[in-house]
Amino acid sequence: SSSGIGVSGSSSGIAVFGSGGSIGVSGSGSSSGVEGASSNVGVRGIGTGVGVGVRAQSDSSNIIEGYGAASNLRFRVHNNGNVTADGTFTGGGADFAELMDLEEPSRPEAESYQPGDVLIISPETGKLKKGQQPYCPLVAGVYSTKPGFLGGPGMDEARPGQVPLAVIGIVPCKVTGENGPIAFGDLLVTSSTPGHAMKGTDRSQMLGAIVGKALEPLPSGTGTIKVLVTLQ
Repeated sequence: SSSGIGVSGSSSGIAVFGSGGSIGVSGSGSSSGVEGASSNVGVRGIGTGVGVGVRAQSDSSNIIEGYGAASNLRFRVHNNGNVTADGTFTGGGADFAELMDLEEPSRPEAESYQPGDVLIISPETGKLKKGQQPYCPLVAGVYSTKPGFLGGPGMDEARPGQVPLAVIGIVPCKVTGENGPIAFGDLLVTSSTPGHAMKGTDRSQMLGAIVGKALEPLPSGTGTIKVLVTLQ
């Protein structure tokens, strides 16, 4: 169009609607490909089946920009993959986790790994396995139940035999009372119960073996409590 607008619509309901087996609405321009303004939803995309709801592409600039007002940039995704936000990210979890490999994931016992397990670095392979030695200085973290942030995979999904390892933050953690009742704030270390942490009492052995601090008590037996992961 000589006016600079390819398609324009105005309505009290839906201004422009597109439906197709491949693409519902496609726009291309040197400024804006598709632009929508509304008191409800400016632009909405719905993908059915395996379709993509909204796809954005930029050859040399930002793929997505979000504004709080007309010129108040608050969020952007650059075409190099960098994401910048002027605010706080809020996720479902409360920990930072890294995807790491389990030792010999093809073995049957690998199937027994569960979120909450205390994991150590195998001295033979450098991969993760359950801790089962008190005060083990090879402790690496806790198998995360629901990471708030997951690092490591890039754009790929986790491979079989990989688990999210919480290295900082708050997570459910398996614990045992084999070294006495666990109270609020107790420092926790590895135990002889596979995948479980216990209260640390021997200060001479705790350096490098601390997995975190208890945020809930455990009077006796075994269980799962909230733990602040603070490797020390």
